[in-house]
Amino acid sequence: MKDLVVALIGVEGAQGLGKLFLEEKCFQRRGGPSNHNFVVSGMVTYRISPVEIIVGSSPNWITKSVLSADAYIFVYNAKKPATMHKLKDEIIRFIVQKGTDRFPSVLCELYEGSNHRIVPALSGKHLAEDFGFKFLQADTDKGSVRPLFKELVTVYRRIVDIETRIRRKRIQERQKMMSSKDGVLGDEIMLFIAAIVIVVVLLGLLIYSLAYHSNPIYNTRAFKYKRKGPLHDDM
Repeated sequence: MKDLVVALIGVEGAQGLGKLFLEEKCFQRRGGPSNHNFVVSGMVTYRISPVEIIVGSSPNWITKSVLSADAYIFVYNAKKPATMHKLKDEIIRFIVQKGTDRFPSVLCELYEGSNHRIVPALSGKHLAEDFGFKFLQADTDKGSVRPLFKELVTVYRRIVDIETRIRRKRIQERQKMMSSKDGVLGDEIMLFIAAIVIVVVLLGLLIYSLAYHSNPIYNTRAFKYKRKGPLHDDM
């Protein structure tokens, strides 16, 4: 089981999604209906902890706890156009504060049936496309919001998988770079050792030559005659 803290960010008048999720009845195979905050995706069970964040009530709503949430749902109310216009500015502020636009998030439109709509759904889709979010809708009359959270978990898993692949690729590139550096360093060491051996051999030959020619015994006439003597005797 994995815990997920989901920040529900919306302007005043676009709250209540987290409460609907926690109060929604979920039927199980055994035990009858029960209220819980579990969402199953694949083979993993996620325990959702929704946190309602009202933007605009304070200019400093972007706190460390908000930035450290695992996933985000940006919410506006289709009955109140101001909640959508204000939310757009706050999303921009949030992305700047977070320092990245790659985080698990969706844009959710709250509405109470099609007859109570003022903001067209197409406007919400365009807003979601501007930020690269997935656009979802939640009908508060029906009270079925669990599919929205399941879709958010799917987005979360996709983002995590992408980040994991990027991290693995960086590690592989770093290891490859280190191995290539080690290979170059090994070649340089071998060349340096070979150069030292050559210098030592040359110095040895030079010292030997200087010692041989500078020895007074080897330069005496008697020694030279002695070396040449046997040659003259043979002749």
